[in-house]
Amino acid sequence: GAGVRFTGMLPPARLAAAYRESAFLAMPSSGEGFGLVYLEAMQMGKACLAAPGAAEEIVEDGVSGVIVDPADRPALVAALVRLFTDAGWRDALGMAGRRIVQARFTPAHLAARLGASLEQGGP
Repeated sequence: GAGVRFTGMLPPARLAAAYRESAFLAMPSSGEGFGLVYLEAMQMGKACLAAPGAAEEIVEDGVSGVIVDPADRPALVAALVRLFTDAGWRDALGMAGRRIVQARFTPAHLAARLGASLEQGGP
């Protein structure tokens, strides 16, 4: 059914099903680090709603999702409403996100970034 579900931890198969069944990912948390959950959602072709900060390394505002200050309630509500109601836009963001993951965030890309960082003595 429609609505928001808070599931807690899910086994991998159920997690994949949850992404398939979802319209988009909304995690406008200003306390997140890198945020692998954004990559999971984007790999599944889902648009992401995220907060400014570390998430912007992954989610590109207006390209693969929406960056919204969670303290700006009117902007947050407007972004959520648009993501729920504008399926064409939402799907375009999701497909762009999938392309971004494949181009920049595969395990091989992440391993190369880690290796380069270690060679340079850290971030």
